[in-house]
Amino acid sequence: MNYKNIHIGKLIENAVSENHIELPRICNFLHCTEKEIEEMYGCSSLDTEILLRWSKLLEYDFFRIYSQHLILYAPALPKIKNTLHDGKKQNCLSSVKIFIPGNL
Repeated sequence: MNYKNIHIGKLIENAVSENHIELPRICNFLHCTEKEIEEMYGCSSLDTEILLRWSKLLEYDFFRIYSQHLILYAPALPKIKNTLHDGKKQNCLSSVKIFIPGNL
């Protein structure tokens, strides 16, 4: 599989063919027309909500393909340096506040 240039529509179309899933079942599950399914097969990327539904229908984690792409092609992260704060070793990122919706 080519993880560098992902064409998710082609991968989904191949999975549908391998699993012998009929078009009416797909349309019913995704709540869309046959034409929309054919258009999805031609798309190199899809909305995550749609991709999640395809993953459920085909019982395959299509997000894994993107994770594999990141593992293979993302640049390496620089090492995080430890700093001294009040005489204690502290990770540089420990002062970064992370926003979590609902926790204000």
